[in-house]
Amino acid sequence: MKLLLGAVLLIALVTGGYSLVCRRCNSLTGSCTSNTTIACNRTLHETCRSISINDIPGGLGQAILSGCGSCFGLISFNTGRLSRYLQTSCCSSSLCNDDVEPEIENRTLNGLECMGCLAVNGTCANLLSVVKCKGQQDRCAHTSGLLQGVQPLNCNQCSGMSGTCIFESSTCKLGTTVCRTTSSTQIDGGITKKQISNSCGPCSDPVSFNCGSVVVSQSSNCCDTDLCNTQVDTAPLNDTANGLQCRGCFSNSSDSCRDSEQTVKCVGAENRCMNVSGITDRLPGFTFFGKGCVSAQICQAVDSMIEFGMRFNELPTCCKGDFCNGDPEIGTSTPEPVITKSPVTPEISSKGPADSKGNVGCIVGSVIGVIVGFLIMVGVCCLCHKYKRESGPV
Repeated sequence: MKLLLGAVLLIALVTGGYSLVCRRCNSLTGSCTSNTTIACNRTLHETCRSISINDIPGGLGQAILSGCGSCFGLISFNTGRLSRYLQTSCCSSSLCNDDVEPEIENRTLNGLECMGCLAVNGTCANLLSVVKCKGQQDRCAHTSGLLQGVQPLNCNQCSGMSGTCIFESSTCKLGTTVCRTTSSTQIDGGITKKQISNSCGPCSDPVSFNCGSVVVSQSSNCCDTDLCNTQVDTAPLNDTANGLQCRGCFSNSSDSCRDSEQTVKCVGAENRCMNVSGITDRLPGFTFFGKGCVSAQICQAVDSMIEFGMRFNELPTCCKGDFCNGDPEIGTSTPEPVITKSPVTPEISSKGPADSKGNVGCIVGSVIGVIVGFLIMVGVCCLCHKYKRESGPV
């Protein structure tokens, strides 16, 4: 009898603990039409739950997850590259979570704008962009942590002369948010060479080096979806004049550079005039001297042009203002300092000031001598006159 009573009590406890039954679905396709059921332990979960997920552009897309659990409300964030939306709904009766489609995110712009980026094992410094907030996103945030469920970006990869790129798909490092296309144009002695490169990002600022006869220009553009960088032709040069003018030349000696100077009208990102020297594979003897228009980042490193076969001896001398890389008095180039022997100054010029002081001293001494002599003579005469009066006639 006691054994039977214990069994009844055990059945009652078990039945009471698992009396809640919920629908279960782990659908990554956005549909739970063929879900199953699960008995919930009420000591752990008092409600059935459905989770709607909108994940852009990670690997989930739209999804719905159903089962036993408690609600945690709405989670919505957007970094620009990654946007994730999770909405939970709960109910407390068996089989009440009968949602078969995920709840759609409210994507109406709400007017708030934040700076956004997604960087893995790195910094956001070069990745920041303006993100327009939507729906319930009413705060800007800065956070870090462990990120799971994000798929790496795939980009086209190739490098070659303009129009000759043959693409291969490349999986970028986790945290790379853009695909990049880089266009390079080099003009040397009237010969133009155009190259193009596609790869994983990030984008970089335009580079421009313009001496008139030698021009190097590089620019990049980026996109943020898989295999989006499909450009095969080099982008055209930015030839829009920006108003700045500099002295320009490129030669293997300072004298020949100076003799071949011309006025260069700066274009695009060229916002500095510069003077520079270094080594290059473009000229016989490898040494070069150059003047012209450049973009600002060229002024910041001796190896900023190493990709194009030039290395500077030292940081370029850069300045702002028309013809500031020339002689400020006549508007042409300032020659390099030339070390020469100290000039021999004629003796007359080196001793002139001392001789002048000596002459003045001689004049003053002569005057004083004359005055003293005159006074002595007057004194002698007076003494003689007095002596004659006292002695009387002889």
